[in-house]
Amino acid sequence: MADRYAEPHRGDENVGTTAATTVGGVGIAGEGPVVGRTFTSWERIYFHVNVALSAVSLAKAAHHLDQPVEQRGAFSIADIRTRYTNAYQAKRIFSICGIDPQEAKIKSLWEKITSFGRKAA
Repeated sequence: MADRYAEPHRGDENVGTTAATTVGGVGIAGEGPVVGRTFTSWERIYFHVNVALSAVSLAKAAHHLDQPVEQRGAFSIADIRTRYTNAYQAKRIFSICGIDPQEAKIKSLWEKITSFGRKAA
């Protein structure tokens, strides 16, 4: 059995180097298949910075844009992450223990449960 990385195959000299930088066989800018194309380090950094900034924008949109402008206060992405992590963990614990999260006592404490560990803005 031949080692596929021992010697480049004809037509695909960069076997195994493009998988992490493609999505569905389409390159970063959507220029088509990227077989045999490697990305330089600055292109990788550019891509990851754009993904990070997109994630921040999506978090902001998902968490704050459904509130009226007057109620939107200062926030940090860490606070949003903490809130969603707390909500996920609380729901998981409640389901494992067989506790109904719709009970009045839990509903009254839900804000306090999800806000645990948040920093003051």
